[in-house]
Formats: sequence, structure tokens, C-alpha cells
Amino acid sequence: KVWRGVEPALGLQMELDRLSNFDVKKLSESPAHQALAISAPNYYLKVLYAKEREKDSVVDARIFLRASVYNCAYFLNPHAPSREDSRRAGQSPGRQRRLSESGSDKSMKRSSSFKLLGGEEDGAIEVSNVLVDMLRNLELEKSNHPATHNNFMFINLNPPTTSTANPEAVEDTLGHFVESCAPELTRLSVSTVEVKMGTTRFVATHTAGKHYKVERHTEEDPTGEALSPYSTLTRMQRKKMMAQRANSTYVYDFLAIFEELVAAADPRGWNQSPLEEAAWRAVELVLNSEGNMEETRRPPGNNDCAMVVFRCWMRTPECRNGREFVLVGSDLSHQSGSFSLREDLVYCKALELARLEGLPCVYISANSGARISLNEDVKRKLRVAWLDEACPSKGFEYVYLAEADYEELKETVHAVRVEVDDQEVRYRVADVFGGYGVECLSGSGMIATATSAAYTDIVTVSYVTGRSVGIGAYVSRLSQRIIQHVDAPIILTGAAALNKVLGRQVYASNGQIGGPKVMHHNGVTHKTVVSDLEGCAAILELLSYVPAYRGATLPIFPSSDPVNRRVEWMPEANTYD
Repeated sequence: KVWRGVEPALGLQMELDRLSNFDVKKLSESPAHQALAISAPNYYLKVLYAKEREKDSVVDARIFLRASVYNCAYFLNPHAPSREDSRRAGQSPGRQRRLSESGSDKSMKRSSSFKLLGGEEDGAIEVSNVLVDMLRNLELEKSNHPATHNNFMFINLNPPTTSTANPEAVEDTLGHFVESCAPELTRLSVSTVEVKMGTTRFVATHTAGKHYKVERHTEEDPTGEALSPYSTLTRMQRKKMMAQRANSTYVYDFLAIFEELVAAADPRGWNQSPLEEAAWRAVELVLNSEGNMEETRRPPGNNDCAMVVFRCWMRTPECRNGREFVLVGSDLSHQSGSFSLREDLVYCKALELARLEGLPCVYISANSGARISLNEDVKRKLRVAWLDEACPSKGFEYVYLAEADYEELKETVHAVRVEVDDQEVRYRVADVFGGYGVECLSGSGMIATATSAAYTDIVTVSYVTGRSVGIGAYVSRLSQRIIQHVDAPIILTGAAALNKVLGRQVYASNGQIGGPKVMHHNGVTHKTVVSDLEGCAAILELLSYVPAYRGATLPIFPSSDPVNRRVEWMPEANTYD
């Protein structure tokens, strides 16, 4: 379907063969009627909706934007700062602007309508640029297909463009684009921007937060990925997509966001001798067989528990020798981040470690409350005795286990023997043991008690990045400081359940129950943020005002203003406020 109505040469330039693992549907193109074009256009653009053929629990749906450019003036940005100059300065172009906007003094605006494109600022991209056209089309189609993630932008610079442009200018343009438009690209779920110029490819990949890493590849790459079809989502990418669908970030990616923010404020330049040690490091802690926390070295995403713990060390401007804190986070990709007894125990042990050493404890909350479910082994073997097997809609008489299954599971069920037509023996299930039920509620009381005890002992901070339900909302509220994402409700029960109890449609969304207009305006949460990057920056700002550990001196930021300076300012004689 993707090749239907496309000139073969144009299809090869847009590398449509690389979409062979997806079912593709054309959404729009520019110019709209290629055959009616009076003169050769400066570029062609196709917007495609792609969906994976093999169904999974998390369906891979993306928007691919493919452009073939024939005039370099419609891609290159002559005002883009040199990437080489930025590397010598020690930071990527646009990084200082991006991080400064993420601080508490400037609120990052949502849906800025590409204010950096075609403006009067230095390095602004022209409105006729193919990059602007791609973003505008993606903005439109993303609103029609909100479930798309990992969207892909591809640009092929064809002759005579390749003869008039040099690779350095192409790399500078791409680097400036992904850095200056990072908030928009992140909001539109763009994971990769690829530019092909002859046998050279420049690929900007989204890492974490709002940072994109630009790399240069050649088609002689032994991996051959430059010419192979796009693969569907990997296991890790599906985990990240689960978090993205909840308007959150995958819990392991928060480490990269913290590292980026800490590196931007690394005070190594303030010391007389350079510090070779990195400004940030984190090690994961797991619960061993003896019930104690121990360090582990394993790749991200290999956790079998919805609660993960990290011991973090960082060097900040106010703590030049470094400081530590305990980071606890809920993993939405594992059982929706729900709390079972194991998650409760990991949370309590993390708080116990923080209290023992007097370290601040930060909890990143995104969960679905206490875990309530049936024994999975029994659930897989259950059978239904229908009133009418030909018409299941009439209902059922009971659920039962076959005789062989009962012998295997008789320790976990209470069942009554039933003989059917003297030929079949069934065991009608009366009770099921195991699974997750009231014992999870007792664990919820345990972690609530532990959080309350830590309130008066150490510094506790909660960042609600996604929906926080039930006990997740309780432990977040019991922290000393609560930061709330604007799209993350803090609720005990959802709107649908409350409407059912009330018998009428009272609440339209969970935001009306526990959104920032309720929680922040009533003083429950102390700060609201619009992105996880800003939320992590707010956490670091809060930690900058507290001692590195219990009993330590207050952190003091170095200042050029001496403490013994004479106060020479006097208030005015008239009324002064």
C-alpha cells in the first residue's frame, strides 16, 4: 500500500521499503498533487501512519514523516551555531537555554506553537523550512492519532543539494533543530530524526528528558542498520511506551534526567584542581534473600518488582564534595506499578536505609494502588458451566476445575465434587486461596506507618509524575514536600467508580478529583510542573536547601557578596512596602 501512487524514484529516495514490518496508511503529502506540479518542487513530503502487523499487549503505532529535498535552502539553517564551537565550550547548542527553562523560575509552556521557528531569535529556523513543515503536519496528525509514539522523521538530501551543502552544515542544522525544538519534539513523541546525505547519515535519537543525541553514520557500517527495515518495538521500548501512555517517564530514565541536570550545574570549574570524578552516579539496590538491601549491577528493565530503589550520589554547587540521597520509584510497566507485599517491603527497606544513614528520600509516584487479583495458577485452569453453551449471554451456573486440575491445585482451592451424567467429575470452586487481597491492604498500612515515621526523622520528597491511586496517594501525601505533574491526579478512587456510587455523572475526569486545581490550590501539593524534566529540577532545587544528611550543616552556595559588607541602602521617608 505504501508504494501505491508513488513514483518509483521518489519511493526509493524516501526509503519506503524500510516500513515493510508495518501496515502503512497515507495521511497526507506535500505537494498534494505531484502529477499536477508545474515545476519541480523544492521538496516532497509524505506523512504515513504505521501499525505493527503482529499484535502485542502494547501495539506499536507510529507516524512516519518522509521528505525528499532537492533545494538545500529549504533544509539548511545558516544561522545555526557550530556544533564544534559548542563542544569546545563544554555544552551542546541550546542546552543552556533548555535547562534554564526547566528551573523553578521559568515555567515551561505547553504547546508553544513552535515559537522558536521563524522568530527573531538567534538561529531561528525559517518558516519555509522542511523541518517546520514536518512539525506542522505532525502536530495535525498527532491530534488525530494520539496513541502514536516513537514517531520518526526522515529527510533525504538529494542532488543538487549534496553538491552545495557540506556535512558539517547539515550536522549543525540538525543539532540546532533538535536542541532548540526539544520541548515540541518530546511533546509530539518524536524518537528519531534522521537526515541522509549521500552515503552519510545524521541520526538524532531521543535519550531522556528533552535531550537528543546526534550521531554520524555511514552506509559502510558493519551493523547494516542503515538499510534494514525498521524493527517493531523492543521489550524496553514497550516498557517505556507503557509509561508514556500514562503521561509519565519510564522509571529507569529518571536517572538520565537527573544526570543531565546535575552535569549542567557541575561545579568542577569552581575548584582550583579539576575533578575527574563524574558529577552523578547511581547504583540500584535490591532486596536479597535475607530481607536486606544490597547493590546490584543489572541492565535496566530486568526488575521483577514494581518498586525500584537507587542510591544516588551527586556533586552540586552547594555541596562540592558530593551528597547522597535514596531514590524510590514505581515501575508502571510491571503490574501497572501496583503495591503487593513485596513492593511494600522494598519501600519500607528503602526508607529504613535512608533513616539509618540520615539521607533524604525521594519517591517518584506513578501507580495503581494496592494489588488485588485472583491466584493466577487457578485463574488459568478455571472452566465455566454455561446455562446454554450455544448462547453464553444467558449466563453461567458455576465455575469449576477439571478433576486433573483439581488434584494439582487442591491446596489452593476449596471445591465441591460434582458428577455430571455419571461420566464427568467436576469440582465446583467455592473459595480460592492465594493471590493478592487483604494481605496487600495490611502492607499498605505498613508503608503508610513507615512514611509517617520518616516525616520527623529525615527529608522526604514525593514527585507525582503519573496517576497515584489509593496507598500511592497516601504515601505521597505523607511526605514533607509534594511536587505534582499537571497531568497526574492524586486520588483514592477513580471518577468512574464515584459516579457509579452516586448514581449520576458528577465527575468528568480524575483531574476534577485530584488534579492540580484541587490539590495545589488547597495546599496539598507544594509545586506543580508540566514536564518530568522540570519535576526533577524542582527535586534538586528542594535538596539544595537541606543538609546533605541528618545533623550536617546547611549547604551554603558560594557568593561574591561578603557577609561583612556595610548596608548602605535606606528606605524612603514616605510609605514603603
